[in-house]
Amino acid sequence: MSASKSFIKNAVGLLIVVAICFVAVTIYKKGNASINSSISEYDEIISQFDNEKLKAYDNSTASGSQIIELLKTLKEEDGVTVVVSNGYVVKNKMEAESYDYGDIAAKDSTVLSEIQDKTNASRYIKPNAFFTSTVVYDENQEISSIVFVQK
Repeated sequence: MSASKSFIKNAVGLLIVVAICFVAVTIYKKGNASINSSISEYDEIISQFDNEKLKAYDNSTASGSQIIELLKTLKEEDGVTVVVSNGYVVKNKMEAESYDYGDIAAKDSTVLSEIQDKTNASRYIKPNAFFTSTVVYDENQEISSIVFVQK
């Protein structure tokens, strides 16, 4: 009789452990789904704030120093390309040269030194010059690039 009581106690204990594991896994799955949805909502809010900050450049005038600061703060993962046409015209060309700063990392010292080097006329951005700016959107209404053309 004691062997059967021991077997029943072990069986009941095993069922309780299985039930506790089932409840724990269920709670984890519900919590994980909730956390994932919260993270995606947070990412959406952050991207909206970033878009609002960059929307200020849509159909407006910016100084060269504002463009330099923008290039310093943009990160590669932002996915925003900055195109600058500084009015420098190359011989045998009818239009001004423009440079695409889409693949720069934040605070890339080479690019930042080029745009601040007065001897490099084709890439130099005059801090006191004024540029008309246009924001370009992709098919998802996300900002894909900002184009600056010197006045």
